[in-house]
Amino acid sequence: MNLDNLHVLIVDDEPDGIDYIVELLRTYFPTVEHLHTAENLIRAREILTHRKMDLLFLDIRMQDSTVFKLLNEGDLFTDEVLIFVTGHKEYAFEAIRTRPFDYLLKPLSPKEFVQCMDKCLQYLTEQKSRKSISDKVLVLSGSGRQYTIRMCQILYCRSMGAYTSFVLRSGKSIMVSKAMNHFQEELEENGFYRIHNSYVANLKHIDSVDSKGSTHVVLTNGDTLPVSRPRRPGFNRVFNGEVRRG
Repeated sequence: MNLDNLHVLIVDDEPDGIDYIVELLRTYFPTVEHLHTAENLIRAREILTHRKMDLLFLDIRMQDSTVFKLLNEGDLFTDEVLIFVTGHKEYAFEAIRTRPFDYLLKPLSPKEFVQCMDKCLQYLTEQKSRKSISDKVLVLSGSGRQYTIRMCQILYCRSMGAYTSFVLRSGKSIMVSKAMNHFQEELEENGFYRIHNSYVANLKHIDSVDSKGSTHVVLTNGDTLPVSRPRRPGFNRVFNGEVRRG
């Protein structure tokens, strides 16, 4: 991920706590330029209202309140990464319910911080990549109409000779008068795999693979598709890698 564009908010009612994380970021991740700080919930709310953050470092106990009061304001948050940095173990259970990326205890060592940031940046990079893929579209022509379809909406494609049928999450199918080979390369660059001469499947919409030889897959809509014998080794490598990333 391009760290120049990363926006980080540090929320802590102790100035020394803020200064320490700022120092760690500037020492080990000097290209992170957009650092925002707040010593109370009011200031944090103001920042979040006017600017979307990518990453938040949050102390929990804030004067006479806790940061959970802020987190419960759902309209302030979308997909920000939350990392708690606190000296209080007793809030761990409540923190887990907010689905944080990590829960770090003070005193925080530089090694712990760097390990956490490395994992966090990898996660943000993968999320950005997935979002860019999900935003990509195909323009399809069929039945005298033109359709603009987001790739993330496509479950699979079925080859029907000189025609291709696109099966969508909505339950709708679109038939186009072009062979599968016309679309295969672009689809496979965006998370699809040709599992059979007749089918290209969206890996993110595969719900399960049979445990006895990968002879078929079940899609999230319940459709079952065959995996041809010659394509099984390649499919297993690609699909298992997709599961680990997910």
